[in-house]
Amino acid sequence: MLTKTKPDDVRECDRTRQVAVCLADAIIALQKQGRFLAKSEIFSEVANLRVMRYLSRPLELDADSRSAWYNHWITKGLKAYEKRLDALNSFRKAQGLPSSIYSWGDRLGLADCCLIPQLVNAPRMGLELKSLNIPLTLGVFENAMQHSAVQVSHPDRF
Repeated sequence: MLTKTKPDDVRECDRTRQVAVCLADAIIALQKQGRFLAKSEIFSEVANLRVMRYLSRPLELDADSRSAWYNHWITKGLKAYEKRLDALNSFRKAQGLPSSIYSWGDRLGLADCCLIPQLVNAPRMGLELKSLNIPLTLGVFENAMQHSAVQVSHPDRF
């Protein structure tokens, strides 16, 4: 069961927020198009659809061009996330802490909650994740997908 999404230590909490913000700033605004939305997602869907509509209407980009544009920005965001995870892992190692199984430590957290939808949705837009060379990110994702809270809330279940 997922009970908390932030560590107790203030510095650890700040590090997990940094990773989550990396995703939020870079790619979350591009996600969630074309699927059923929970009530809590309605606001972000309006913003996301505005981006895709702008690409298709005023800019007159076809579906392939929109996908290429989308995948370019998702790739940049995931590469930035990978760099952040690498830095966090180096920090943990220097502190004598074990490697993380999630974005930070052994507890599913806020950054993981931001990451999971990105990696679930990216292949739907034709992005081949294994080609991106983001092993830490994909490892976190694989571990998170084993968590019971993630399994029961996976979007494919709805």
